[in-house]
Amino acid sequence: MWHLLRRVVWTAPQRRYSSGVAIKSHKPLFSNGAKHILCLDVGNPVCIDEFLQHGFHVDEASSAEVIESLATFGPTLAKYDALLTDGKTKLPTNELLTHATKLKLIGTPGSQTSHVNLLAATSKGVMVQHIGTKLAGSAAVEAEMVLSLLIHLARQIPQAIASGGRGGRDQFMGKELQGKSIGIVGLNETGQRVGELASSMGLQVLAFDPNVSAEKAAGVGVTKCNSLRELYSLADVLTFHVPLTSLTRKMFDAAALEQCKPGVSILSVGGAEGVIDESILLSGLESGQIAGLAVDLSPNAADGWTTVTKHPNVLPVTAGSTKENVPARLYKMIAEKMCAALEGRAYEGVVNGVFLPLTLLPEMKPFLALSESLGRFLAQIVPAHESIGHVSITTKGGRDIDITSPKARSALQNAVMKGLLGGRHDVSLLNSTVIGLGRGIDVRLNDELVGDQDIQHLNNAVQVQVELQSGSRCIVMGSVFGEEPRIVQVDEYSDFPAFKPEGTMLFFNNEDRPGAIRGVLDQLAKSHINIASLGLARQPDKPQAMGMLSLDSDPSDEILQRLRELSGITNVRVARL
Repeated sequence: MWHLLRRVVWTAPQRRYSSGVAIKSHKPLFSNGAKHILCLDVGNPVCIDEFLQHGFHVDEASSAEVIESLATFGPTLAKYDALLTDGKTKLPTNELLTHATKLKLIGTPGSQTSHVNLLAATSKGVMVQHIGTKLAGSAAVEAEMVLSLLIHLARQIPQAIASGGRGGRDQFMGKELQGKSIGIVGLNETGQRVGELASSMGLQVLAFDPNVSAEKAAGVGVTKCNSLRELYSLADVLTFHVPLTSLTRKMFDAAALEQCKPGVSILSVGGAEGVIDESILLSGLESGQIAGLAVDLSPNAADGWTTVTKHPNVLPVTAGSTKENVPARLYKMIAEKMCAALEGRAYEGVVNGVFLPLTLLPEMKPFLALSESLGRFLAQIVPAHESIGHVSITTKGGRDIDITSPKARSALQNAVMKGLLGGRHDVSLLNSTVIGLGRGIDVRLNDELVGDQDIQHLNNAVQVQVELQSGSRCIVMGSVFGEEPRIVQVDEYSDFPAFKPEGTMLFFNNEDRPGAIRGVLDQLAKSHINIASLGLARQPDKPQAMGMLSLDSDPSDEILQRLRELSGITNVRVARL
């Protein structure tokens, strides 16, 4: 009965704003937090029904009208939490997000997101969600398209048809595919299916995907290369099956082409042409470095492709843009996924946050909390007048979950950066690394822990190293004990009791001699500041030790100044965790 009641809605007549945008509104009988969804060019009402059942307010509009009237319609966009678009119209993402300040999510009922500027969306903390080739049912179709295009290129079938029978038969002999090697960039569902079909035709199947282990690749009959450079140097044919993100956009550039075998054939289907820098293709085709190119262009392909597709060795197709209207099941599917993401229940198909599903796992939460605490800790102990130049994160082991997997490392890196940049209101787990990079911070992942061997025995660890513009560095490392995050290393010191990253912590260096910290304790006692716990650490080859105190209340700036003036005490710092 409750389920039926939730379907009772009120639909307003379509009304046109003074900005020129016609809006049709749907209101649920029972509101769930008053979330608002804007649907642009939606071709099926099933998604609207799904949103209404979750208690969301839904408005329908034309993308053309919204884009044309952004200047005047902009203030209205500020109320929307999510946007659903059919994907046929390229969105002016930067301008849109300038007005849509509450937006958390952009969804599309297909497998491509080339109509959205992913970098701009990520910078604003906006998730971009799609169906994915597997669920959209297009993985097998795209794989068959790849092999079909490959055969057409290899056997010069389009040229032979265009000749109308003129010229000798030898002119269009082409080349044999058996024994050649095909390089697959991205072992997703489509990439794996391409490998199966290519293997059945006698091709050697190579691939590169940082998220797929060599063992998993071998399990589907694919040899994994150690790098893209290795793949490029070995493959006679290249096919790309990666999502278009800020990292993959134009990843196949002039440097990549130079690493390829002479006469390589290049394939791109599913509207993924954005991973190829089209400006290098004509010269590659003219020189013979590229023997042939087959590309399934999306409706939003860059203008440069128009010139490329006129070359006689290029086979352009538009299969992706001539499909029938999006089926109702895909609209229902994307609406379900969007509702789950907005309610924080699941993050399936978020292309600019592939690590987000991990953040919902109970076994991952302590590591996320630890990583964010490490970033927050470093933000407070780094000298205020110093600028951060580099941040490197290393993960080791795990507890009920492997925190060294690519997705786990990405999640923990973003958690560290969220803590490090936490003073900004616009920083989230999704955009923290992008914001850090935008501020000129070099953020990277390392494979080896740095520092004291006494901590190498830990079965899990997250270590963060910050290098300042002056060249000095700070290191902090934490580990999860049971379910509790603990800090186990600060700079070169690690022989202290691991402490929880919470409350007010006072750190200082002191001369390693009897009575050196007495002045610190006296000053705190005079100021009526109680010490909850005390830890000391030292290094045999260093004249200074390190003290850390957990305090029940914050010391004032005046007290900190008195501590800094004490003889034998240096580097006094406070972290409020």
